[in-house]
Parts: sequence; structure tokens; C-alpha cells
Amino acid sequence: MIPVKRRDYFLAVIAGFFTGLFSYFIFRHVDIEIPGGIVSLSAGLPVLWILGLKLAKILAKRFSWSEQFGRFVVAGFLNTSIDFGILNLLSFKFGIYSGKPIILFNVIAFAVGVTNSYLWNKYWTFKSEGKPRISEAAMFVGMNIIWTAVNTSIVFFITTFSDLFKSFSPPEVENIAKVIATAVSLFGNFFGLKFLVFKK
Repeated sequence: MIPVKRRDYFLAVIAGFFTGLFSYFIFRHVDIEIPGGIVSLSAGLPVLWILGLKLAKILAKRFSWSEQFGRFVVAGFLNTSIDFGILNLLSFKFGIYSGKPIILFNVIAFAVGVTNSYLWNKYWTFKSEGKPRISEAAMFVGMNIIWTAVNTSIVFFITTFSDLFKSFSPPEVENIAKVIATAVSLFGNFFGLKFLVFKK
């Protein structure tokens, strides 16, 4: 059995590694060159996540929720990279970057990210014990249906109607929209999960 703190760092390494892999594909898709390529992302992010958890532990002396928030952010980057990665993969495969199909693509991507999010947040971020409960899962799904609607609406509106980013390529606009949508939901989602879904 790995001690709790060591397990946190071990899981942070795993999350960082896979976040790096998904992120590399996303950056390649929007033609952003990353120094060191896939190696720098898949090796650098685990180190960054460990440092982030150490900082969160220090801040916990003043803010009791900061360790949980640190784990939430690490898991969130993994979930977001999965979400972004699947959206980019579907758009790349079908050559579609706007219009009604983007709604379906984003819902699929967000749903996979949310499923991964549930498992990481239940068993790591909030350390909720036991098997998934129907009431807990239903509340989690209900909350994320709301966030799916908000997230998808923002992505759809920006990619289809907004001219704010017309100087960017369609893949770049899609990812800018996704960043904005994700930022909107970050804090609300954390406190909703903490006080409603995984409350102890």
C-alpha cells in the first residue's frame, strides 16, 4: 500500500503524463510548436503537478481547502486535456469546426471528460469512500448536464457566430472558445462538487 501523500504524488505523475500526451496532439493540431515536443510535455507536467501539490500543502495551513483544490486542478487538467483532445480529434477526422455538428462533437468530448472527472474527483480529489452511490452519481451527472449546456453553448456561439477571433484559424478559434468555456466552469464546479456531491 502506497502511503497517502506518496500516492498523491504518484497519481499526479500519471495525470501529468497523460495530460502531456493529449496536450501534444492538441498543440500539433493548432500548429503550435512546443520546445522539446512530446517529451517536454509528458515529462515536464508531472514535475509541475508535484510542485503544485507541494505548494497546495503549504497553503493548506492558511486555507484548509487548498490541498483538495490542488488535486482538483491536477485532475481538472487531465479531464480538460481529454475533453479538448477528443473534440480536436473529431474535428480533425471529419474536417468540421463550426455549425451544428460541433454541438455533437463537444457533447461527446465533454461526456468522456466528465466520466473521467467523476472517478478522479470521487476517489482522489475528495477521497470519497465506497462504491459510487446512485444519488451521488445522479447529482454529479445533473450538475455536469448544466455545465455541459453552458460549456457547449459558449463553444457553439464563439465558433459559429462570434467575429472576435476572425484573424485566427478555425482550429485555433475552436480551442480559444473551449478555453473560455472551461474557465467559466472551473470554480463553480469545484465548490459544487465539494459541498453538494462529495460532501462528508
